[in-house]
Amino acid sequence: MSDAPINLSKEIDGLRREFAEKLVERRARMEALVASIAGGEDADAVGRAIDELEELAHNLSGSGALFGYAELGAAAGDLEAACAQARAAAPVSAGHALAASWQAFTAAADAA
Repeated sequence: MSDAPINLSKEIDGLRREFAEKLVERRARMEALVASIAGGEDADAVGRAIDELEELAHNLSGSGALFGYAELGAAAGDLEAACAQARAAAPVSAGHALAASWQAFTAAADAA
């Protein structure tokens, strides 16, 4: 174990930057999933897309707040809850069930 002091503030800043950089990739993946859900008529494919979107939203919900993006974390939590509603909707209307939460999430991601 190293005896060098740890600069916690510097470490947190680095993690926060890394989170913000990865957010671009995550958002792009989430956007593709939302498009797939909105346009999908195959119930199995829509279900898999909702599952993945829900997992990504869940992860961002917790980590967003941790890294100082409280609004993003809250919007991701709302999106996660909307995924449950979308799952209950018919494949054709699943995209509609996500629309408002997705818009709120993208606004929060833009502000992050």
